[in-house]
Amino acid sequence: MLKKITIALFITLLSFQMVEARRVNRISNRQKQIFKKLIRFAEISKDAYEKKKVLQKKYKSNNIKVLKTHKLVKVQYFLMNENNTQVVSVRGTDNLKNLGIDLLAGLKKDKKLGIRLHKGFRIASMLVYMKLRRHLKRNKPVILTGHSLGGAI
Repeated sequence: MLKKITIALFITLLSFQMVEARRVNRISNRQKQIFKKLIRFAEISKDAYEKKKVLQKKYKSNNIKVLKTHKLVKVQYFLMNENNTQVVSVRGTDNLKNLGIDLLAGLKKDKKLGIRLHKGFRIASMLVYMKLRRHLKRNKPVILTGHSLGGAI
């Protein structure tokens, strides 16, 4: 229920921006395209909560991989190919282990990036990447989307 409310709120806020832009005749075709993409990826983010069979039916594909990280964090995500692009959608906070990741809120400096990151999100991101990378194709672009914890990852 919370995920539907969040998606609806996000789309509603974007809709208000679009209405205001139309009101002052400042909306471009590029802005319309961006808005459509945002809605599309919000929907794909919502779908990260679904089971594999539901995803296969919705996207009419058997080429969807539903993956989970180590049992310590239990982050679920899926990978699909859409228009020659790899799309990764990461589920948001959905269980107590995910909540534990959310609550590891201290900052830790990442040596590779040279910035401080939320400890829990960094751990979960690394675990997702470690499992996901063997499924990615190097010659195709990747789009990441997610809700809540999934958005942070």
